[in-house]
Amino acid sequence: MGLLASLSVVAGGVEAIASPSANPQASLEQGKIAYQRHEYGTVVDTVQPLLYPSIELGSEESVVEAHRLLALSFFFMKKMPEARHEVVSIFSLRPGYQLDPIIDPPVAVRFFQHIRSEQDERLQEIRHRELEEEELTRREEERRRAQAHAKAERVFVERMVVKRSRLIATVPFGVGQAQNGDTGKAWLFGVTEGVFGALSLSTWITVTQRYPKGTYPTNEQDLKTTLQTIQVASGAAFWAMVLAGVIEAHVRFVPQTVQNRELPTAPKKKDAKIGFTPLLSPTFFGLGAQGVF
Repeated sequence: MGLLASLSVVAGGVEAIASPSANPQASLEQGKIAYQRHEYGTVVDTVQPLLYPSIELGSEESVVEAHRLLALSFFFMKKMPEARHEVVSIFSLRPGYQLDPIIDPPVAVRFFQHIRSEQDERLQEIRHRELEEEELTRREEERRRAQAHAKAERVFVERMVVKRSRLIATVPFGVGQAQNGDTGKAWLFGVTEGVFGALSLSTWITVTQRYPKGTYPTNEQDLKTTLQTIQVASGAAFWAMVLAGVIEAHVRFVPQTVQNRELPTAPKKKDAKIGFTPLLSPTFFGLGAQGVF
């Protein structure tokens, strides 16, 4: 029975070492004892499975301690790349981490400080590149804004002065409304006056052609009366619309208007000897005067 118990204890100890994930904290303590005994290979075999391929430890303090044991063990085993990797892992968790110069060997303390200096230089280089990229981005943005501002300032405007005529405002068929810029009313008066005028004219032509001497058959008395009534009514409606259109055009008459148009380039300069001479010409809207200011 005693032999079996001893074998069970030994087997349990072997199983704990072979499978550290069964009790990670106990394995970490075993790693600390092995480090104190300078058994660095045992430290690596015991502690490394606690971090790789996945972290088995339950607190950050334990994880940092595991990396410290591995870093120091690799360092004293002359495995510098592995030691450097573990130190960098510590700094990624705790940037201000430092070894205890009283407990840890001075050579190890200097190694940690050397890695920190390298990391600080690397971080400064990264920050320097970031600042350069930010400066380039800022300058490019300023250049774009300057171009947009300069483009916004270089807006060339052609100004055209349109002078209107009272005489044109008296013309029927919506011409006065068109001169005032009221297209809707211009169509209304133009179409209405045209319809009434055409109807009055056509009935007048029909009556004069059908009854050239004013004589008519007895059976066409009603037809002649109807045609003459249509002629008079449509004529009266025509002249009423003409009068209304002329009055409306004169009421809303504005002597002149100024129209502006943006140009993509600067307008051509006029000859200084000639000066600015407006061009006056009768148009559908009246007398037009245009020039560039």
